[in-house]
Amino acid sequence: MATTSTSHGTVAAGFEPVRDAFEENFRSRNDVGAAFSAYVNGTKVVDIWGGDAAPGRPWDDQTIVLAFSVAKGITAFVMQLLAERGQLDVGSSVADYWPEFGQNGKEDVTVEHVLTHTAGVPIVPDYWDWISLDRPEAYLDLARIRQGLEEAPLQWEPGTEFAYHSTTYGWILGEVVRRITGLTLGEYLQTEIARPLGLDMWIGTPESVHDRVATLIPDPAYDSDEFYEHLAPDLPGGQTAFMGRERRFGEAVLHAYNDPRMWRAEHPAGNGIMDARSLARLYAVLANGGEVDGIKLLSPETIEDWRTIRVDQNDLYDGRDFRIALGYISSSSWYRMGPGLRTFGDPGMGGAVGYADPDTGLAFAFTPNRMVFSPGETDPRVHALSEAVYTCL
Repeated sequence: MATTSTSHGTVAAGFEPVRDAFEENFRSRNDVGAAFSAYVNGTKVVDIWGGDAAPGRPWDDQTIVLAFSVAKGITAFVMQLLAERGQLDVGSSVADYWPEFGQNGKEDVTVEHVLTHTAGVPIVPDYWDWISLDRPEAYLDLARIRQGLEEAPLQWEPGTEFAYHSTTYGWILGEVVRRITGLTLGEYLQTEIARPLGLDMWIGTPESVHDRVATLIPDPAYDSDEFYEHLAPDLPGGQTAFMGRERRFGEAVLHAYNDPRMWRAEHPAGNGIMDARSLARLYAVLANGGEVDGIKLLSPETIEDWRTIRVDQNDLYDGRDFRIALGYISSSSWYRMGPGLRTFGDPGMGGAVGYADPDTGLAFAFTPNRMVFSPGETDPRVHALSEAVYTCL
């Protein structure tokens, strides 16, 4: 049920229409709990929140929420930082860093192939025997996950086809990070990015902050026959999401993604937990030449390289058109991040999104707990907020 709520937080002069759009999401677009934040040229101009994080618990300035594939952009930032520091060559094969991965024809899969979803490893056959959304505890067993990826066969010759690597993207890149740094991707995120920037952002969320995590509310459409036709476990769409045989996706959200075991797991393609201000601050680095508040992590040249479109084609499995940079998604016909085509970031299932627009200096972040099924279009809540922000710019 939607929440009628006055928002809390701060809005800089000139950005009042953003607060209006945010509050209108509660009045007419059925929001329950959410936060929104934006930076312009490295300065925070909006930091607002409202509604309910869980039944009987208001959303406050400490609430964090699972944002699904928004995690892919965070993972891309980790890889980008390693490349900036000369520790990663995206043109190298994954097997150069992780030799055991080069089985069953995967020796020529490069890190760039994984970042651009052209690696040919979106599916791990028979995954449901050892992991699926029916069993959230299995996501804690990274050793078994690595084994499954090492044994997985190619679905196509690397670089020749494109299909969104909904889940495997994060685990493959996470193991590359571990082989380079000795840290898991979530640990590296904390030590090298989150702590220096002061971010409340996690991949592998510690129990000490679990009481601040909002409860996700799935769209009822996720359990419909129409949705199941695309995400059943015997179809490629369901297999890329590691759907189980016992639950449809809405049930999986309730029983897996709201499960503290899933929060603790490192699922770098799909279970990042954060607040909007932290997500906006991360993208502010990308929108502001590589630094924010005097903390410099990336060069403008690296940012331009990683925002350059590498793949512009339809998904092999669901037919949607995608424009893919190095690890980041750019606007396409069915999903727009602002009015231009050079914004880049990652949207998450259900409505969350973070993106950067270096051409205007904008960093944009929206993190709701009520999930919306909006096939073929940008989430209406995101569209309204984006229109308001760009009007203010």
